[in-house]
Amino acid sequence: MAILNKRPAARFRCFRPLMVMLVLCSTGNLRGQAPPQVSPVDSGYWMPVAGVEQAVDIMEVHNGHLYVGGLFVDAGGNPDCDGVVRWTGSGWEALGPGLRLSNGSEPWITSLLSHNGYLYVGGSFHDAGGDPDLDFLAKWDGQTWSGVAPGINNKVYSLYAEGNNLYVGGNFRNAAGNGRNDHFTMWNDSAWIPFANGLNNTVFAINRYQGELLVGGSFVNAGGDTLADFLARWNGSDWEPFGNGLNHWVQHIGISPAGELYIAGLFTDAGGDPRADHIAKWNGIGWEGLGEGLDREVEEFIFDDSGGLIAVGFFQNVAGDTNSHFIGRWNGTSWEKYGAGFNGETRAIRMLGDSLFVGGTFSIAGGQVSHNVSCWVSLPTAISEAPVPIAEHFSLAQNYPNPFNPATHIRYTLPAGGRTSLVIYNVLGQAVRTLAKDDLSPGTYEQTWEGYDDIGRQVAAGVYLCRLSVTSRHDGKTRAQTRKMLLIR
Repeated sequence: MAILNKRPAARFRCFRPLMVMLVLCSTGNLRGQAPPQVSPVDSGYWMPVAGVEQAVDIMEVHNGHLYVGGLFVDAGGNPDCDGVVRWTGSGWEALGPGLRLSNGSEPWITSLLSHNGYLYVGGSFHDAGGDPDLDFLAKWDGQTWSGVAPGINNKVYSLYAEGNNLYVGGNFRNAAGNGRNDHFTMWNDSAWIPFANGLNNTVFAINRYQGELLVGGSFVNAGGDTLADFLARWNGSDWEPFGNGLNHWVQHIGISPAGELYIAGLFTDAGGDPRADHIAKWNGIGWEGLGEGLDREVEEFIFDDSGGLIAVGFFQNVAGDTNSHFIGRWNGTSWEKYGAGFNGETRAIRMLGDSLFVGGTFSIAGGQVSHNVSCWVSLPTAISEAPVPIAEHFSLAQNYPNPFNPATHIRYTLPAGGRTSLVIYNVLGQAVRTLAKDDLSPGTYEQTWEGYDDIGRQVAAGVYLCRLSVTSRHDGKTRAQTRKMLLIR
Protein backbone atom coordinates (compact mmCIF):
# COMPACT_ATOMS: atom_id res chain seq x y z
CA MET A 1 0.00 0.00 0.00
CA ALA A 2 1.30 3.44 -0.89
CA ILE A 3 1.79 5.76 2.07
CA LEU A 4 0.95 9.22 0.77
CA ASN A 5 1.66 11.17 3.95
CA LYS A 6 5.31 10.17 4.00
CA ARG A 7 7.56 12.27 1.81
CA PRO A 8 11.26 11.92 1.05
CA ALA A 9 13.30 14.31 3.14
CA ALA A 10 14.75 17.25 1.21
CA ARG A 11 18.51 17.02 1.26
CA PHE A 12 19.96 20.20 2.73
CA ARG A 13 23.57 21.30 2.81
CA CYS A 14 25.20 24.57 3.80
CA PHE A 15 28.55 25.83 2.53
CA ARG A 16 30.73 28.63 3.76
CA PRO A 17 30.12 31.93 2.00
CA LEU A 18 31.65 32.06 -1.47
CA MET A 19 32.70 35.31 -3.11
CA VAL A 20 32.90 34.13 -6.70
CA MET A 21 31.85 35.06 -10.22
CA LEU A 22 29.10 32.95 -11.78
CA VAL A 23 28.12 32.34 -15.38
CA LEU A 24 24.34 32.10 -15.41
CA CYS A 25 23.21 29.85 -18.28
CA SER A 26 19.45 29.75 -18.13
CA THR A 27 16.25 30.90 -19.72
CA GLY A 28 15.59 32.78 -16.46
CA ASN A 29 17.38 36.05 -15.69
CA LEU A 30 18.34 38.07 -12.65
CA ARG A 31 16.12 41.08 -12.29
CA GLY A 32 17.57 44.01 -14.21
CA GLN A 33 20.00 41.78 -16.11
CA ALA A 34 19.74 41.80 -19.91
CA PRO A 35 19.10 38.30 -21.31
CA PRO A 36 21.67 36.72 -23.63
CA GLN A 37 21.02 37.23 -27.34
CA VAL A 38 20.37 33.59 -28.15
CA SER A 39 17.59 32.40 -30.45
CA PRO A 40 14.91 30.43 -28.56
CA VAL A 41 15.27 27.63 -31.11
CA ASP A 42 19.05 27.21 -30.72
CA SER A 43 18.78 24.73 -27.87
CA GLY A 44 15.80 22.63 -26.94
CA TYR A 45 13.67 19.66 -27.86
CA TRP A 46 10.10 18.41 -28.10
CA MET A 47 8.61 16.73 -25.03
CA PRO A 48 5.56 14.42 -25.21
CA VAL A 49 2.37 15.50 -23.47
CA ALA A 50 -0.25 12.95 -22.35
CA GLY A 51 -1.63 11.86 -25.70
CA VAL A 52 -4.86 12.87 -27.41
CA GLU A 53 -6.56 10.08 -29.35
CA GLN A 54 -7.16 11.93 -32.62
CA ALA A 55 -6.69 15.33 -34.27
CA VAL A 56 -6.08 18.54 -32.33
CA ASP A 57 -7.34 21.55 -34.29
CA ILE A 58 -7.35 24.48 -31.89
CA MET A 59 -5.80 25.67 -28.61
CA GLU A 60 -6.60 28.53 -26.27
CA VAL A 61 -5.30 29.80 -22.92
CA HIS A 62 -8.18 30.60 -20.58
CA ASN A 63 -7.86 31.63 -16.92
CA GLY A 64 -4.25 30.45 -16.85
CA HIS A 65 -4.96 26.99 -18.27
CA LEU A 66 -4.42 25.44 -21.69
CA TYR A 67 -7.55 24.18 -23.46
CA VAL A 68 -7.38 21.94 -26.51
CA GLY A 69 -10.11 21.21 -29.04
CA GLY A 70 -10.37 18.88 -31.99
CA LEU A 71 -11.76 15.61 -33.28
CA PHE A 72 -11.35 13.20 -30.35
CA VAL A 73 -13.28 11.36 -27.64
CA ASP A 74 -10.33 10.31 -25.49
CA ALA A 75 -7.38 12.27 -24.11
CA GLY A 76 -4.66 10.79 -21.93
CA GLY A 77 -6.75 7.67 -21.42
CA ASN A 78 -9.76 9.60 -20.11
CA PRO A 79 -12.83 8.48 -22.14
CA ASP A 80 -14.89 11.43 -20.87
CA CYS A 81 -12.68 13.92 -22.72
CA ASP A 82 -14.85 14.62 -25.77
CA GLY A 83 -13.93 17.35 -28.22
CA VAL A 84 -12.43 19.84 -25.77
CA VAL A 85 -10.24 19.32 -22.68
CA ARG A 86 -8.18 21.23 -20.11
CA TRP A 87 -4.51 20.51 -19.38
CA THR A 88 -3.89 20.28 -15.62
CA GLY A 89 -0.10 20.14 -15.84
CA SER A 90 -0.01 16.36 -15.57
CA GLY A 91 -3.07 15.16 -17.50
CA TRP A 92 -6.26 16.05 -19.35
CA GLU A 93 -9.49 17.01 -17.61
CA ALA A 94 -12.96 16.79 -19.13
CA LEU A 95 -15.28 19.81 -19.25
CA GLY A 96 -18.34 18.39 -17.57
CA PRO A 97 -20.19 15.76 -19.63
CA GLY A 98 -18.34 16.92 -22.74
CA LEU A 99 -19.72 17.31 -26.25
CA ARG A 100 -21.45 14.94 -28.65
CA LEU A 101 -23.00 14.68 -32.08
CA SER A 102 -26.60 13.52 -32.31
CA ASN A 103 -25.59 10.53 -34.45
CA GLY A 104 -23.13 9.37 -31.78
CA SER A 105 -19.97 10.19 -33.74
CA GLU A 106 -17.09 12.31 -32.47
CA PRO A 107 -17.61 16.04 -31.91
CA TRP A 108 -15.26 18.28 -33.87
CA ILE A 109 -14.17 21.48 -32.10
CA THR A 110 -12.58 24.02 -34.44
CA SER A 111 -12.74 27.31 -32.51
CA LEU A 112 -12.02 28.39 -28.93
CA LEU A 113 -12.11 31.90 -27.48
CA SER A 114 -11.45 33.19 -23.96
CA HIS A 115 -13.61 36.26 -23.30
CA ASN A 116 -15.29 37.89 -20.29
CA GLY A 117 -14.65 34.92 -18.01
CA TYR A 118 -16.07 32.34 -20.41
CA LEU A 119 -14.49 29.86 -22.77
CA TYR A 120 -16.48 30.05 -26.01
CA VAL A 121 -16.48 26.84 -28.03
CA GLY A 122 -17.49 26.44 -31.66
CA GLY A 123 -17.46 23.53 -34.06
CA SER A 124 -19.61 20.61 -35.08
CA PHE A 125 -21.40 19.24 -32.01
CA HIS A 126 -24.79 18.86 -30.39
CA ASP A 127 -26.07 18.78 -26.83
CA ALA A 128 -23.17 20.45 -25.01
CA GLY A 129 -23.21 19.17 -21.43
CA GLY A 130 -26.34 17.16 -22.24
CA ASP A 131 -28.43 20.22 -23.20
CA PRO A 132 -30.25 19.51 -26.50
CA ASP A 133 -30.37 23.23 -27.33
CA LEU A 134 -26.59 23.76 -27.29
CA ASP A 135 -25.52 23.03 -30.87
CA PHE A 136 -22.44 24.30 -32.76
CA LEU A 137 -21.77 27.16 -30.31
CA ALA A 138 -21.64 27.12 -26.49
CA LYS A 139 -19.74 28.62 -23.55
CA TRP A 140 -18.12 27.10 -20.45
CA ASP A 141 -17.92 28.98 -17.14
CA GLY A 142 -15.61 26.51 -15.42
CA GLN A 143 -18.45 24.40 -14.04
CA THR A 144 -21.29 24.16 -16.56
CA TRP A 145 -22.16 24.62 -20.22
CA SER A 146 -24.61 27.28 -21.38
CA GLY A 147 -25.80 28.65 -24.68
CA VAL A 148 -24.85 31.84 -26.46
CA ALA A 149 -27.93 32.17 -28.65
CA PRO A 150 -29.98 29.83 -30.85
CA GLY A 151 -29.73 30.11 -34.61
CA ILE A 152 -26.33 28.75 -35.69
CA ASN A 153 -27.09 25.69 -37.83
CA ASN A 154 -23.71 24.40 -38.96
CA LYS A 155 -20.02 24.27 -38.13
CA VAL A 156 -18.32 27.28 -36.49
CA TYR A 157 -14.68 27.85 -37.51
CA SER A 158 -13.82 31.25 -36.06
CA LEU A 159 -14.71 33.43 -33.07
CA TYR A 160 -13.75 37.01 -32.22
CA ALA A 161 -15.12 39.28 -29.48
CA GLU A 162 -15.20 42.96 -28.54
CA GLY A 163 -17.13 43.91 -25.41
CA ASN A 164 -20.57 42.30 -25.69
CA ASN A 165 -20.23 41.69 -29.42
CA LEU A 166 -19.36 38.14 -30.46
CA TYR A 167 -18.38 37.67 -34.12
CA VAL A 168 -18.90 34.19 -35.53
CA GLY A 169 -17.63 32.70 -38.79
CA GLY A 170 -18.13 29.27 -40.30
CA ASN A 171 -19.98 27.33 -42.96
CA PHE A 172 -23.46 27.94 -41.53
CA ARG A 173 -26.13 29.65 -43.60
CA ASN A 174 -29.32 31.51 -42.81
CA ALA A 175 -28.43 31.92 -39.12
CA ALA A 176 -31.52 32.62 -37.00
CA GLY A 177 -33.62 32.41 -40.18
CA ASN A 178 -31.99 35.47 -41.75
CA GLY A 179 -30.70 34.77 -45.26
CA ARG A 180 -28.12 37.55 -44.89
CA ASN A 181 -26.45 35.73 -41.99
CA ASP A 182 -24.49 33.43 -44.29
CA HIS A 183 -21.05 32.30 -43.03
CA PHE A 184 -20.55 35.40 -40.87
CA THR A 185 -22.64 37.18 -38.27
CA MET A 186 -22.45 38.99 -34.92
CA TRP A 187 -24.33 38.42 -31.67
CA ASN A 188 -24.78 41.76 -29.87
CA ASP A 189 -26.18 40.20 -26.67
CA SER A 190 -29.75 40.40 -27.95
CA ALA A 191 -29.84 39.53 -31.68
CA TRP A 192 -27.84 38.18 -34.60
CA ILE A 193 -26.68 41.10 -36.77
CA PRO A 194 -26.12 40.54 -40.52
CA PHE A 195 -23.32 42.13 -42.55
CA ALA A 196 -24.72 43.26 -45.92
CA ASN A 197 -25.79 40.11 -47.81
CA GLY A 198 -23.37 37.80 -46.06
CA LEU A 199 -20.58 35.84 -47.73
CA ASN A 200 -20.74 32.95 -50.18
CA ASN A 201 -18.41 30.50 -48.46
CA THR A 202 -16.69 29.63 -45.20
CA VAL A 203 -15.05 32.20 -42.89
CA PHE A 204 -11.97 30.78 -41.15
CA ALA A 205 -10.44 33.92 -39.60
CA ILE A 206 -11.61 37.18 -37.99
CA ASN A 207 -9.56 40.07 -36.62
CA ARG A 208 -9.42 43.84 -36.45
CA TYR A 209 -6.59 45.92 -37.91
CA GLN A 210 -6.31 49.67 -37.36
CA GLY A 211 -10.00 49.85 -36.54
CA GLU A 212 -11.19 47.84 -39.54
CA LEU A 213 -12.87 44.46 -39.25
CA LEU A 214 -11.20 41.84 -41.47
CA VAL A 215 -12.37 38.34 -42.37
CA GLY A 216 -10.56 35.58 -44.24
CA GLY A 217 -11.74 32.32 -45.69
CA SER A 218 -12.74 30.46 -48.85
CA PHE A 219 -15.33 33.01 -50.03
CA VAL A 220 -15.03 35.03 -53.25
CA ASN A 221 -16.55 38.27 -54.56
CA ALA A 222 -17.32 39.70 -51.12
CA GLY A 223 -19.64 42.66 -51.58
CA GLY A 224 -19.75 41.85 -55.30
CA ASP A 225 -16.12 42.91 -55.80
CA THR A 226 -13.92 40.42 -57.70
CA LEU A 227 -10.84 41.66 -55.81
CA ALA A 228 -12.43 40.77 -52.48
CA ASP A 229 -11.61 37.08 -52.77
CA PHE A 230 -10.54 35.18 -49.63
CA LEU A 231 -9.91 38.39 -47.62
CA ALA A 232 -12.26 41.34 -47.12
CA ARG A 233 -12.84 44.29 -44.83
CA TRP A 234 -16.09 45.75 -43.57
CA ASN A 235 -16.45 49.47 -44.35
CA GLY A 236 -19.51 49.97 -42.17
CA SER A 237 -22.07 49.22 -44.86
CA ASP A 238 -20.56 46.60 -47.17
CA TRP A 239 -17.58 44.35 -47.86
CA GLU A 240 -14.64 45.61 -49.91
CA PRO A 241 -11.16 44.36 -50.88
CA PHE A 242 -8.12 44.67 -48.64
CA GLY A 243 -4.97 44.91 -50.73
CA ASN A 244 -4.64 43.74 -54.32
CA GLY A 245 -6.12 40.30 -53.98
CA LEU A 246 -5.07 36.74 -53.17
CA ASN A 247 -5.20 33.55 -55.18
CA HIS A 248 -6.38 31.14 -52.47
CA TRP A 249 -7.87 30.75 -48.99
CA VAL A 250 -6.89 32.69 -45.89
CA GLN A 251 -6.77 30.51 -42.77
CA HIS A 252 -5.43 32.92 -40.15
CA ILE A 253 -5.19 36.68 -39.54
CA GLY A 254 -2.82 37.90 -36.83
CA ILE A 255 -1.59 41.21 -35.43
CA SER A 256 1.95 41.39 -34.04
CA PRO A 257 2.74 43.11 -30.71
CA ALA A 258 4.04 46.00 -32.84
CA GLY A 259 0.64 46.31 -34.56
CA GLU A 260 1.69 44.73 -37.88
CA LEU A 261 -0.78 42.69 -39.93
CA TYR A 262 0.04 39.14 -41.09
CA ILE A 263 -2.08 36.57 -42.92
CA ALA A 264 -1.59 32.87 -43.64
CA GLY A 265 -3.30 30.14 -45.61
CA LEU A 266 -3.24 28.30 -48.93
CA PHE A 267 -2.38 31.26 -51.18
CA THR A 268 0.84 31.35 -53.23
CA ASP A 269 0.49 34.93 -54.43
CA ALA A 270 -0.55 37.95 -52.39
CA GLY A 271 -0.95 41.25 -54.21
CA GLY A 272 1.34 40.07 -57.01
CA ASP A 273 4.29 39.05 -54.81
CA PRO A 274 5.21 35.46 -55.80
CA ARG A 275 7.34 35.11 -52.65
CA ALA A 276 4.23 35.46 -50.51
CA ASP A 277 3.80 31.71 -50.33
CA HIS A 278 1.25 30.78 -47.68
CA ILE A 279 2.20 33.66 -45.36
CA ALA A 280 2.49 37.42 -45.92
CA LYS A 281 2.88 40.75 -44.14
CA TRP A 282 1.09 44.02 -44.93
CA ASN A 283 3.63 46.83 -45.36
CA GLY A 284 1.10 49.66 -45.48
CA ILE A 285 0.63 49.69 -49.25
CA GLY A 286 0.79 46.03 -50.24
CA TRP A 287 1.62 42.47 -49.28
CA GLU A 288 5.18 41.18 -48.99
CA GLY A 289 6.52 37.69 -48.44
CA LEU A 290 8.54 36.49 -45.47
CA GLY A 291 11.74 35.43 -47.17
CA GLU A 292 10.84 32.86 -49.79
CA GLY A 293 7.76 31.82 -47.85
CA LEU A 294 6.87 28.22 -46.99
CA ASP A 295 6.19 25.34 -49.35
CA ARG A 296 2.70 24.38 -48.19
CA GLU A 297 -0.30 25.64 -46.26
CA VAL A 298 0.14 27.57 -43.01
CA GLU A 299 -2.66 26.90 -40.53
CA GLU A 300 -1.85 29.30 -37.71
CA PHE A 301 0.90 31.44 -36.19
CA ILE A 302 1.67 33.25 -32.94
CA PHE A 303 4.27 35.79 -31.81
CA ASP A 304 6.83 35.02 -29.12
CA ASP A 305 8.39 37.32 -26.52
CA SER A 306 11.52 37.71 -28.64
CA GLY A 307 9.57 39.26 -31.52
CA GLY A 308 9.57 36.14 -33.66
CA LEU A 309 6.64 34.63 -35.56
CA ILE A 310 6.10 30.88 -35.08
CA ALA A 311 4.04 29.17 -37.78
CA VAL A 312 2.47 25.71 -37.95
CA GLY A 313 0.83 23.94 -40.85
CA PHE A 314 1.36 21.42 -43.62
CA PHE A 315 4.73 22.73 -44.89
CA GLN A 316 7.80 20.47 -44.90
CA ASN A 317 10.67 22.77 -45.79
CA VAL A 318 11.98 25.43 -43.39
CA ALA A 319 15.14 27.40 -44.15
CA GLY A 320 15.96 24.98 -46.97
CA ASP A 321 15.91 21.98 -44.64
CA THR A 322 13.58 19.34 -46.06
CA ASN A 323 13.82 17.38 -42.81
CA SER A 324 12.31 20.24 -40.81
CA HIS A 325 8.62 19.50 -40.88
CA PHE A 326 5.47 21.38 -39.98
CA ILE A 327 6.82 24.21 -37.77
CA GLY A 328 9.11 27.19 -38.31
CA ARG A 329 10.07 30.53 -36.78
CA TRP A 330 10.51 33.80 -38.67
CA ASN A 331 13.07 35.95 -36.82
CA GLY A 332 12.49 39.06 -38.93
CA THR A 333 15.07 38.24 -41.61
CA SER A 334 15.01 34.46 -42.08
CA TRP A 335 13.25 31.22 -41.17
CA GLU A 336 14.53 28.98 -38.37
CA LYS A 337 13.55 25.40 -37.63
CA TYR A 338 12.37 23.98 -34.29
CA GLY A 339 14.36 20.81 -33.74
CA ALA A 340 13.52 17.87 -35.98
CA GLY A 341 9.86 18.85 -36.30
CA PHE A 342 6.98 16.40 -36.63
CA ASN A 343 5.92 13.44 -38.73
CA GLY A 344 2.45 14.83 -39.39
CA GLU A 345 0.52 18.04 -39.83
CA THR A 346 0.46 20.72 -37.14
CA ARG A 347 -2.70 22.80 -36.79
CA ALA A 348 -2.66 24.66 -33.47
CA ILE A 349 -0.11 26.54 -31.37
CA ARG A 350 -0.18 28.45 -28.08
CA MET A 351 2.20 29.76 -25.41
CA LEU A 352 1.41 29.00 -21.76
CA GLY A 353 3.92 30.88 -19.65
CA ASP A 354 7.30 29.94 -21.08
CA SER A 355 6.03 26.69 -22.61
CA LEU A 356 5.19 26.35 -26.31
CA PHE A 357 2.45 23.80 -27.07
CA VAL A 358 1.67 22.46 -30.55
CA GLY A 359 -1.23 20.26 -31.65
CA GLY A 360 -2.11 18.46 -34.85
CA THR A 361 -2.21 14.99 -36.40
CA PHE A 362 1.23 13.59 -35.61
CA SER A 363 2.63 10.68 -33.64
CA ILE A 364 6.30 11.73 -33.52
CA ALA A 365 7.70 15.08 -32.33
CA GLY A 366 11.44 15.63 -32.46
CA GLY A 367 12.03 11.90 -32.78
CA GLN A 368 9.94 11.03 -29.71
CA VAL A 369 6.53 9.36 -29.59
CA SER A 370 4.03 12.15 -29.00
CA HIS A 371 0.38 11.72 -29.93
CA ASN A 372 -1.06 14.91 -31.41
CA VAL A 373 0.19 17.28 -28.66
CA SER A 374 3.76 18.20 -27.77
CA CYS A 375 5.62 20.86 -25.77
CA TRP A 376 8.88 22.58 -26.73
CA VAL A 377 11.42 22.68 -23.92
CA SER A 378 14.22 25.25 -24.18
CA LEU A 379 17.46 24.14 -22.59
CA PRO A 380 19.99 26.46 -20.92
CA THR A 381 22.76 27.54 -23.23
CA ALA A 382 26.16 29.04 -22.40
CA ILE A 383 26.89 30.64 -25.76
CA SER A 384 27.03 34.38 -26.38
CA GLU A 385 26.99 35.30 -22.70
CA ALA A 386 29.70 36.97 -20.66
CA PRO A 387 30.29 36.25 -16.96
CA VAL A 388 27.82 38.05 -14.72
CA PRO A 389 28.68 39.31 -11.20
CA ILE A 390 26.92 37.62 -8.32
CA ALA A 391 23.68 39.38 -7.38
CA GLU A 392 23.79 41.81 -4.47
CA HIS A 393 20.97 40.07 -2.60
CA PHE A 394 21.07 36.41 -3.73
CA SER A 395 21.75 34.10 -6.65
CA LEU A 396 19.91 30.96 -7.80
CA ALA A 397 22.07 28.73 -9.99
CA GLN A 398 20.64 26.48 -12.68
CA ASN A 399 19.82 23.04 -11.31
CA TYR A 400 22.09 20.17 -12.28
CA PRO A 401 21.65 17.85 -13.99
CA ASN A 402 18.98 19.29 -16.25
CA PRO A 403 17.05 17.46 -17.67
CA PHE A 404 17.06 15.05 -14.72
CA ASN A 405 15.80 11.66 -13.58
CA PRO A 406 15.26 10.91 -10.78
CA ALA A 407 16.96 13.71 -8.80
CA THR A 408 18.44 17.15 -9.35
CA HIS A 409 20.53 19.54 -7.22
CA ILE A 410 19.68 23.20 -6.67
CA ARG A 411 22.29 25.59 -5.30
CA TYR A 412 21.71 29.17 -4.19
CA THR A 413 23.82 31.86 -2.54
CA LEU A 414 22.70 34.44 0.05
CA PRO A 415 25.36 37.14 0.50
CA ALA A 416 23.22 38.94 3.10
CA GLY A 417 20.83 36.26 4.35
CA GLY A 418 17.13 36.72 5.09
CA ARG A 419 13.76 34.97 5.16
CA THR A 420 14.07 32.45 2.35
CA SER A 421 11.76 30.06 0.52
CA LEU A 422 12.61 27.66 -2.28
CA VAL A 423 9.51 26.22 -3.96
CA ILE A 424 8.92 23.98 -6.98
CA TYR A 425 5.92 24.91 -9.19
CA ASN A 426 4.32 23.22 -12.18
CA VAL A 427 3.69 25.16 -15.41
CA LEU A 428 0.22 26.17 -14.17
CA GLY A 429 1.79 28.04 -11.25
CA GLN A 430 0.67 25.51 -8.64
CA ALA A 431 3.10 24.83 -5.79
CA VAL A 432 4.32 21.23 -5.93
CA ARG A 433 7.09 21.02 -3.34
CA THR A 434 8.55 23.38 -0.73
CA LEU A 435 12.26 22.61 -0.37
CA ALA A 436 13.17 25.40 2.04
CA LYS A 437 11.30 27.93 4.17
CA ASP A 438 13.43 29.48 6.90
CA ASP A 439 15.40 32.51 8.05
CA LEU A 440 18.85 31.71 6.68
CA SER A 441 22.25 33.18 7.39
CA PRO A 442 24.62 34.33 4.63
CA GLY A 443 26.07 31.37 2.76
CA THR A 444 25.70 28.99 -0.14
CA TYR A 445 23.09 26.26 0.18
CA GLU A 446 22.09 23.22 -1.83
CA GLN A 447 18.85 21.24 -2.00
CA THR A 448 18.06 17.99 -3.79
CA TRP A 449 14.65 17.38 -5.35
CA GLU A 450 13.77 13.79 -6.20
CA GLY A 451 10.55 14.40 -8.11
CA TYR A 452 8.00 14.09 -5.29
CA ASP A 453 5.36 16.55 -4.11
CA ASP A 454 4.75 17.71 -0.55
CA ILE A 455 2.73 14.62 0.41
CA GLY A 456 5.12 12.10 -1.08
CA ARG A 457 3.52 11.47 -4.47
CA GLN A 458 5.73 11.06 -7.50
CA VAL A 459 5.02 13.88 -9.95
CA ALA A 460 4.65 13.47 -13.71
CA ALA A 461 7.43 14.13 -16.17
CA GLY A 462 7.44 17.65 -17.51
CA VAL A 463 8.60 21.22 -17.08
CA TYR A 464 8.80 22.61 -13.54
CA LEU A 465 9.80 26.00 -12.16
CA CYS A 466 12.11 26.44 -9.18
CA ARG A 467 11.51 29.78 -7.45
CA LEU A 468 13.80 31.31 -4.84
CA SER A 469 12.27 34.14 -2.80
CA VAL A 470 14.30 36.14 -0.26
CA THR A 471 13.14 38.92 2.07
CA SER A 472 16.17 41.06 2.90
CA ARG A 473 17.14 41.78 6.51
CA HIS A 474 18.44 45.18 5.44
CA ASP A 475 15.61 46.81 3.49
CA GLY A 476 12.70 44.42 4.09
CA LYS A 477 12.09 43.97 0.36
CA THR A 478 11.22 40.59 -1.11
CA ARG A 479 13.01 39.57 -4.30
CA ALA A 480 12.62 36.41 -6.35
CA GLN A 481 14.31 34.49 -9.12
CA THR A 482 13.06 31.49 -11.11
CA ARG A 483 14.75 28.68 -13.03
CA LYS A 484 13.14 26.24 -15.44
CA MET A 485 13.76 22.51 -14.90
CA LEU A 486 12.82 19.41 -16.89
CA LEU A 487 11.96 16.10 -15.22
CA ILE A 488 12.06 13.09 -17.55
CA ARG A 489 10.86 9.57 -16.78
